[in-house]
Amino acid sequence: MADTASVRFRASSVGQLMVGGNAITEKQLARLNELEARKNDASAKPLTATMQAEFDELVEKRDGEFKFGSTAKNYIRDCWLRNTYGYDEPVVTNEILKGLLCEEAAIDVLSRQVIGKFRVKNEDTFEDDHFTGTPDIILDDEWVEDIKCSWSLRTFFETEKPDPLYYAQGQVYMALTGRSMFRVAHILVDTPHEIVEEEKKRFYFRFNCDEENPHYKKAIAQVERMHAASTLVPEYQRIKCFTFQRNDVFIDTLRSRVEIARKIYATLTLIGGNDE
Repeated sequence: MADTASVRFRASSVGQLMVGGNAITEKQLARLNELEARKNDASAKPLTATMQAEFDELVEKRDGEFKFGSTAKNYIRDCWLRNTYGYDEPVVTNEILKGLLCEEAAIDVLSRQVIGKFRVKNEDTFEDDHFTGTPDIILDDEWVEDIKCSWSLRTFFETEKPDPLYYAQGQVYMALTGRSMFRVAHILVDTPHEIVEEEKKRFYFRFNCDEENPHYKKAIAQVERMHAASTLVPEYQRIKCFTFQRNDVFIDTLRSRVEIARKIYATLTLIGGNDE
């Protein structure tokens, strides 16, 4: 079995270790506590047969050995392939490319609209015994921040709550940097010209390269408009921030998941490997 003590998981993706699995949920734990209180209350009615079966199942779920679901297992395998063989499939959609190209513009918006403090892109990578990560911004002794560039006005509008992976990412950043507050900022800025042109090109070929086609002209006008955020919405309305306090219980749980993940990681081989 390989030595995996030095394997660290990236802040940006380690939240996948919290997806699925057989761990008891908060809702289930609350139900277990409710059933347990009734079971221990001499003045209450005894649990029905159905309730007792539910109680036993929840106790087993709470006290049993944790096992990952398929999402986490696939993530562990991807990490193993990348670390062992340098195999990392490139995923560069136009949405991702916009995020990379517009990071500085988004940081400028954040600086102007939130607190008003000047921000500089962080280039330092941090790591500890379990995690590694490069936060976008380390604002001061309290705050660490991450930028998410929205693809369009619609995707910005639909961002009503933070992705659970971003929550995990923020908790790891706070653990790595010693900060106590995390802010993830979803920011809508104009899409770079080269990406807009590529989007327009798709319609050009779909309409058989006929630039005079009225439907083509309409599609092109719509593409140009949807990516010109600054002409549609004032800047102060193009930023959504979600803030979290440091949660050491969550961080400790995530560290324990890393320890379990390392055991699976150590069993992997190209031929005949398994994660059980």
